[in-house]
Formats: sequence, C-alpha cells, structure tokens
Amino acid sequence: MLNFFRASFFFFKLIFKRTKYFTVSDKSKAKKEPWQKGFGPEISPVYVFNEIDVKENPEQVFDLVTKVSEWKNWFENSDKVILPEELEYLQIGLKFTWVKFGSSVNVEVLELEKNSRVTWKVTGKGFDLIHRWFFTKTEIGCKIEVEECQNGVLSKLFSGFMNREVHASHEDSLIYIKNYFAKPGIQFTETMRGFASGDQSQNYEDSYNSGKEKKLKLEFTLTIESDDIQTMLVDPSHKANITGEVIADILSNKPLKVIKGEFRLFEIDKSNVNTRKMWYRMLLEDTTGKRYYFVGFKIIDNQNGLEIWKDTTTLYVSLYEGETEQGKLISNAKIIILPSDFAKQLTTIEITNSEDIVLKTKLLFQFSEFFSKSLFDIYGGPLVNLVRHEPRKDSEKRKLKLPSPEIYRFHTEDGVELQLTRFKGGDSEPIILSHGLAVSSLTFNIDTIEENLTEYLVKNKYDVWLFDYRGSILLPSASTLFSGDEVAKFDYPACVKKVKEVTKKNEVHFLVHCFGATTFFMSMLQGLKDVKSFIVSQIGPHVFTPKMTEIKSGLHVPSVLESLGIKSLSAYTGENPNWRNDLFDKFLKIYPDSLKSYCNDPVCHRITFMFAVLYEHKNLNEATHNALIEMFGVGNMRAFEHLALIVRNEKILDFDGKDIYLPNLKNLNLPITFIHGSKNKCFLPESTEKTYEELKKIHGEKNYRRQVIEGYGHIDCLFGKNANKDVYPFVIEHLKKWSK
Repeated sequence: MLNFFRASFFFFKLIFKRTKYFTVSDKSKAKKEPWQKGFGPEISPVYVFNEIDVKENPEQVFDLVTKVSEWKNWFENSDKVILPEELEYLQIGLKFTWVKFGSSVNVEVLELEKNSRVTWKVTGKGFDLIHRWFFTKTEIGCKIEVEECQNGVLSKLFSGFMNREVHASHEDSLIYIKNYFAKPGIQFTETMRGFASGDQSQNYEDSYNSGKEKKLKLEFTLTIESDDIQTMLVDPSHKANITGEVIADILSNKPLKVIKGEFRLFEIDKSNVNTRKMWYRMLLEDTTGKRYYFVGFKIIDNQNGLEIWKDTTTLYVSLYEGETEQGKLISNAKIIILPSDFAKQLTTIEITNSEDIVLKTKLLFQFSEFFSKSLFDIYGGPLVNLVRHEPRKDSEKRKLKLPSPEIYRFHTEDGVELQLTRFKGGDSEPIILSHGLAVSSLTFNIDTIEENLTEYLVKNKYDVWLFDYRGSILLPSASTLFSGDEVAKFDYPACVKKVKEVTKKNEVHFLVHCFGATTFFMSMLQGLKDVKSFIVSQIGPHVFTPKMTEIKSGLHVPSVLESLGIKSLSAYTGENPNWRNDLFDKFLKIYPDSLKSYCNDPVCHRITFMFAVLYEHKNLNEATHNALIEMFGVGNMRAFEHLALIVRNEKILDFDGKDIYLPNLKNLNLPITFIHGSKNKCFLPESTEKTYEELKKIHGEKNYRRQVIEGYGHIDCLFGKNANKDVYPFVIEHLKKWSK
C-alpha cells in the first residue's frame, strides 16, 4: 500500500512537471509483431509509440541502448539501477531492479536481437508493462521505434495522464539519442534587401534600378542551417537547409513562405578560373498556394581584390514560375546586405548539436576562417584568425587564488548583452574593473603573473566585479559597430544598476583603463549616478599622444581602412594570410623600425599598429608576452575612428565631433586617483596631468591624486610582472581612503 501511494504521489508530481506535453500516440502506427500475452495497443489502458531518425548505423544505436551505464543520461525515471552483478550490457534473461514511478520495480529482458530489437518487462506495485525497441537501417542511418503497453490498477486509474507523460518521456529519450549521434552543425539568419522590376527582358542591374524607381521590393529573412559543419567546410556540394520568408512585390502583396530551400557555401564554378559561387535555391509559395522558384548566387572571385565587399554582399536573383528553374522567367533582380543587417547577422551565428563549449568555439573559428572571403570576413574578418591560435589548455594555466566566480549576464537599454564576473573577497563596497578596447576583463585576471589585480584586491578583502562591456572580445558585440557614445550612454548605467541590485549597496567604485576610462568619463560627464569614487588608468578627458599616433590619426587611418572594407582590426595573425592580412601587414611598414625591434612576435606588432607601443617589454615576463594572443582580439573600426577623432582634437568629443562632455566637469567633484606610466607611448602622461590640474582649479585639491609610475608604459601597469609591487598598492591606498 505504501508503494501504491508513493507511485500515486510521483504521478501527481509529474502532472505539474509535464504540463507542456499533450501528445498521445497514434495507435495506427503500432508494429505488427505480436505482443506478450495480455498486452497490446487495443487491450492495454496505456499504449505509447515514438519514433525518430538518427544519423548513425543500427549497430552503434543498439550498443548505446543496451549499455547500462548510459541509461542515466536518457532514461528520466532510471534513478537507480541494481544489477545482480557488474554487467556493462544487457543480456537476454537478465533480471534486475530500478526505481521507476517513484518506487522499486522488477525488470526482465525478454528479447535481445542484436542490432535490431530489444524487449523487457517491468513489474511494479499496481502496474506492469512491456517496453520494446526496434532498430531499422535507413539511407541516413537508423530509424528507432519505441513501443510500450501498460496494464494494472495505476495504469487504468491514470491512463489519460500516463499516455501523455510516457509519450513525452520517451520523446525526450529519443531526442537525447539523436543528439548523442548528431554531428555539430551551424545556423545563422540573414536579411538582404533589393528590388525587382518584373520585366523579364532586363538584366540584374537594370531590374534593380527599375524596381527601385517603382518601389517594388524584393527582400528576404532566411535561416540557413547545416547539420554537419565539418562536411560543409570540406565538401563544396554539401547542401544546407533554408527556411524563412521572401517579400516580392511583383509576386504577392504578402510574404511568401520558403517551402523548401538549399544553400551551398562555396561551389566551384568550373567555367571560370579561381571562382566560386554561393548558391541560394528556394521553392516559394504564396497564400493562395501558387508556387515560384527562386535562384540566387553570389560570385566569389579572388581576382576582384578590394571589390570583395561588393561581391560578397550582392546576390543576383532570378524568379521563375512553377517549382523549378525550367519554368518561365518572371524577373531578374539584385539584392544586397546592409551593414546594419549584417551586424545583426553576426549575432545569430551559432554552432548547433553540441554542448561542448571548447568544440563549439573551435568550429566557429573554423567556419569563420573558411568564410573569410564572404560576409563574415568583411565585418568580422579579424576573427577568422582566431582558429590559428588555440587557447592554452586549462592544465597549462596557473590556478588562480580566487573564490568561485559569480557570473551575471544582463542587457542594456539598446539590447546588447553584457557580462559581470564577481569575485567576492569581502563585504566592502563593490569595486568594478573596466578594460580597454579590443581586450576583455582578462586584462585584470591573467594567470601568467605571480599575482594579478583581481587576486590582489580579493586578498585585501574587496568585493571585485570584472566588467565586460560591449567592446569585450569575450562578447559577440565586440565585432559589431559602435562608438564610445554607446558604451557611455548604455553600458555603464546598466552595469551600475546590476551591481547595486545584486549587492544591495548604494554606491560603487570603479577602476577604468584606456577606452574603458574614456567612455567612463563620457558617462560620468553625462550624469552617471551612484559612483562614489574611481581610479583612472592612463587616460582622461584630455588626450595627448606621441607624434606617430598623431600621424595615424591625422591620416584618418581608420577611415581609410574602413573604406577598403575592413570593419574591424584584430591582434590575431596566422600562418596563411589572405588579402586583408597582406593589406594590414603593408600598413605596418610605415612604422619606424624602432617600434618593431622589441621582438619578432607578429601579434605584438599588430598591437603596436592598432594602438602604439602599449608596454615596456622589460616589464613583461615570457609567459605574459606569449599569452598576448589570449588577451587581445578584435576592435571595431567605428570605435577606432572615434578614438582618432579624440586624438586629433586632444579632448573627448562625441562621434559627430560635438563638444558635449567637457563642459560638464562639474560632475567630477568626487575622489579620483590618476595612474599613468611614465613611458606610456600610447597616451602621454600630459593627458591625465591636464585633467588633474583642471579638476583642482574647479573643485580644489582634496579629492584628487595623481601617481606617475616610473619605467612603465600603458597596459603593463595592469599585468606587468611586478605590477603587484609597483602599481597595485596605489589602488589599495585609494580604496582604503574612500571605500567602506
């Protein structure tokens, strides 16, 4: 009786757990093979049938199902399996027990036909059941069919619920098995916009111009998905699936649905030398059921040089009546991808059929490398080289002297996801660390030095928060276009709000570095609230730079690169340079040899090109220098252009050149400590000196302090090998004075 009530209670718990499932099995699909006496779809109160196709042979699937140690991963109710002896696989006639429906039940294996069939019987208090598996070879692998019949008091009492619940449970198990054998895939969503005239005599360009004049739109938003990314990258004939909608004013006043679509990434064009085509083929259907055929292609030709942006963002389209391209031509057309649409597209790229973060990251980088002469290369191009520099294994890294991190992801008002990582060393007012451009919070948390800044602060009992704003290379937003204005307006207010929400503290402190400092000043000068004090590393609202940085800014290098289709710069480099890498490296030749004589590391040279010399090599240890590839990455061109504007004008301005920040220095009447390396070749020490003097004139001296760190450059103040002795004490000195 006790077991009866346990099982009943278990059923009621499941009712609340499975409310989203309402599917019952179709008895017409029942297998024809005879059932054991007393069981069958027509006589048992509970009958369940599930099926699924798996891309693996029956031998491997059978092996997984009969391997007892794997059951816990896909049998929801197999909380405890007790075998009479240590057996790895099922055997015919085997008897054992497990916990099912909240109580212990007896199980006997009745049938075991290798690679084709498994049957077992389960007997419990108030119910018994027969469960059958069938494995059938198919063209793509194996079809799995599962049947179960249940008899007994509980099965009759809860028949309606059990038919739904068991069906849902089996469906979960089959999906797990499918995913177990699934190969990693990839999907992304793409939006393109253009025009079509409906005049079949016009070529692509003329139809576009004529359609534009008549406002006859041709647009689509498509999701492209491949269930095997590795095959997609090596086999030009591999087809990816297309779903979505097409707007074609010349065909219908309502969107057309993609009934069937295929995408081929880089199919070789045998009629032209060194040419590939990216194909889109789709069967479309309007609301009346009429069908049309859509054929589109992009030409990828390495002879085009710097025309690659135009080529890879232009789709040439032909629309036909009927279901094939043998139908009557309706119109040619041309559609393009807009920068705003592409920025959004980058955020949709996702590796599917895998939960392995390392594998997903590796495959994403492989895909971006392969895609290097396509859209991803133009905007997110510098990311493609990431694949050539594998992150160090965890076993190669020093174990940090830190408590377990608390990770908080949150969104800004304009919809960008940011991240905070908390290391709580004490119950102090929170101290938030904000990094520079083309880096991440790893700046403060690298393992290659004896003691990083995060460890130092935690050791001194501070509540430390590492802030990854939209420019962090740990976030997808790093390769999208944004200026410092967006970081100031949206990111810092969202950050302060989140930290206050979690800690229940009324005020926060900041340590801000480089572009993080620039944008933080912008935010403060525009009225950022609840900041009690902050520490500034290397740059303030006033900016003075060495001559070479002035030359780069004066030549509008970011604008020049952007006009060439380079939407971001990256410190990553690789063994197989493409046209963009070649161009990037040619720009390096304009720098004096003295800037390149420190080492032979190409990553180091690229960092110098992107910013200036950021560190004194003597202040870095070998491990940190080798790990630069882990700390530096992509920085978008719009942010670089904003910095160039600031450098040329020697003060912070908004992206449009308006002086909206400095007139508000009254907002900086709070404790500020400036830290600046004496040998900073990126932003001269005069930068923070100017701000320091201006603030003292306005507010007096009591809140301000400035410390020049002798022998240090720009970012080595944060991860130099002796920074914990030469720099960090000034941070603690500030916090001891101003933080509770």
